Amino acid sequence: MKTQLRHLIDDDVASLTAAANDRAISPSLRNGFPTPYTQSHAEYFITVASRKASDLVLAIIDSSTPTTILGIISLLRSKPADPTVLELGYWLNPRYWNQGIITRSIDQILHFKSPIIPTMFRAEALVSVTNIGSSKALIKNNFKRDALLRNHNEKDGERRSDCHLYSKTIDQNSPPDTAFVRGNFVHSKENGELEILMDHLMEIDLLSGCIVTFEPADVSTFSSLHYLYKSPTSSDFITPGFIDCHVHAPQYSFAGTATDRPLMGKEGWLESYTFPSERRLSDQNLATKTYSKVVKRLLREGTTTACYLATIHLNSSLILADQCEKFNQRALIGKVNMDQNSPPDYIETTEESLANTETFIKQIQGRDSFKNGNIFPVITPRFIPTCSKALLSGLGRLAKKYDTRVQSHISESVDEVAFVKSLGYEETDAEIFQNYGLLKNSIQAHGVWCSKDDLGLMKENNAGIACCPLSNVYFASGILDLNICEEVGVNVGLGTDVSGGYSPSMLNSQRTAVVTSRVSNFSKEKESIDYKKAFFLATLGSARTLHLEHLVGNFVIGKRFDAVCWSVEGGGGGVDVFDGDTPEDIVQKILTNGGREDIARVFVNGKDC
Repeated sequence: MKTQLRHLIDDDVASLTAAANDRAISPSLRNGFPTPYTQSHAEYFITVASRKASDLVLAIIDSSTPTTILGIISLLRSKPADPTVLELGYWLNPRYWNQGIITRSIDQILHFKSPIIPTMFRAEALVSVTNIGSSKALIKNNFKRDALLRNHNEKDGERRSDCHLYSKTIDQNSPPDTAFVRGNFVHSKENGELEILMDHLMEIDLLSGCIVTFEPADVSTFSSLHYLYKSPTSSDFITPGFIDCHVHAPQYSFAGTATDRPLMGKEGWLESYTFPSERRLSDQNLATKTYSKVVKRLLREGTTTACYLATIHLNSSLILADQCEKFNQRALIGKVNMDQNSPPDYIETTEESLANTETFIKQIQGRDSFKNGNIFPVITPRFIPTCSKALLSGLGRLAKKYDTRVQSHISESVDEVAFVKSLGYEETDAEIFQNYGLLKNSIQAHGVWCSKDDLGLMKENNAGIACCPLSNVYFASGILDLNICEEVGVNVGLGTDVSGGYSPSMLNSQRTAVVTSRVSNFSKEKESIDYKKAFFLATLGSARTLHLEHLVGNFVIGKRFDAVCWSVEGGGGGVDVFDGDTPEDIVQKILTNGGREDIARVFVNGKDC
């Protein structure tokens, strides 16, 4: 429903009375409500307001049918001797209860720019103790309950009842509690289902970053709204922020190089590039510089949430959390665990690994950023070959003790699978992780060589796969079969796998997923994924894989506003728009040809990054 406030007109009393007596209102909603509703009831706000020319009384209307009165809302002089105290009053047709109309309207009128409203004032509201709905609306607008008034005379000539007194200090020079985003939105509701919402208005709670309302905009939208962002043209779009399920933060320093090496072996990628770069980050100054660059780079690319692997160093891993907090990126962060089959100068003892991992978990879970749903610890055995059975067992106990997520690499390459077998294991990677309590709710990278039974085991344990299309091509000697994953029902999200994947852009991960899917399904009777499914995997699919779908992934009321605002009209980036392009055409161009030059703004938790 599109709602707005407007000044009262002559026939509002009759319209309000008729609305209140609408026979379509169910009897259950009329509990405690005057029946019939008389004109004297409707006149209450208007007659009181008419006594003072400086009082503000507005009608809440449905802008699609302006004759429908949803309610009346007012600011009245409650204490004539004190012009800085205003009484908030409202009436709402019971048909529209529980639709957020009053909550939204209260915020609008409190921030209404008018010479009759003081720059700073105290708003007071009296609510009968039996009126639970009104109390909830006030509390949602951050009103505080000041007192219980016994046997209070609510209105002249009406019955007495116990009332709560609520109040809130309003400073017109300070930002309001909520702000709005207006533009064209596109998100996924399910796999492959792209929903495009043209010219919509979204309200954001600035304290929590949550989406409060989301509805079609109106050309006459209340003029005093405070905007976080308004799309400048009809060709611009707003998408959910991208969610990278697998990033090696310390490896960003050599991203774009080392594409000519195999994964393992004396001259391999791990020995030549990975381990040396990670070992150097025992230097905390270097760790700060490296991690600040990778976090800022991913945000510039539109990645609002990342699942990071750090190094074996406790303090440097905590620095990565510091940088994510500093630059306002949502992140899952793991201190890497390695106590065998590792370089002699980059290895831990089993006891050190477990003790430092527990300290890392407790320190992250003690932060406000964890309590607010922004930073999470992740238990991170690098992969089975670098972790002894004692270490795997201990990490499994920590995962259960602290109820935290687990991330690792699973059945990544032919070499890795053979390495695991050479250690005397008869089970697959998935079975080994399950045996040690490390499969449940885990995020497992690659999975190219997982069998269908392995995928079923992951499904049973609510484990997800971080599909990294670029690095799969370079190092896994194969391509993850997304059709089988979908058939089994295991959650899949996308990752860049920086630096095994040379690009930190989730757009490139989406495009590579589409291309490799076409190649792998060529001459097969399987459906290749398209840009819509790749977009799903990079947003809502990744949120489900990281067990964050309650917070992010698409635009749903109650979720956090993590978003990328795309502005393509200027032609400075990779997207050109032509007459005749449909909204879906433009979205596809953004996802296929767009880049960071087309990104105007990035938001995490409703805050500009």
